[in-house]
Amino acid sequence: MHFGLFLCPYLVLERRLTGVLLPAHQSAEKRKAMLDELAMETLQEKSQHKEELGAVRLRHEKEVLGVRARYERELRELHEDKKRQEEELRGQIREEKVGG
Repeated sequence: MHFGLFLCPYLVLERRLTGVLLPAHQSAEKRKAMLDELAMETLQEKSQHKEELGAVRLRHEKEVLGVRARYERELRELHEDKKRQEEELRGQIREEKVGG
């Protein structure tokens, strides 16, 4: 028996399978490349979002510190005004006691 004739159907089958599997493999490679690209884009967007979020948090913190500083300054001014008014009233009371 000659092995060439026995292997011939297998060679035909192998070529058919290669003809079917090769495009499927190429398609899978394209899908993988697209998924890799999408993953990279997603990572870049996530990184950019993280940076933007950090910038927003920093701006917010600066604004909060500005508001807090303004509040403390205004509170201090009110306290100083109150002390000044108390001193003026005490002075008026002393003058009335002396003059009265």
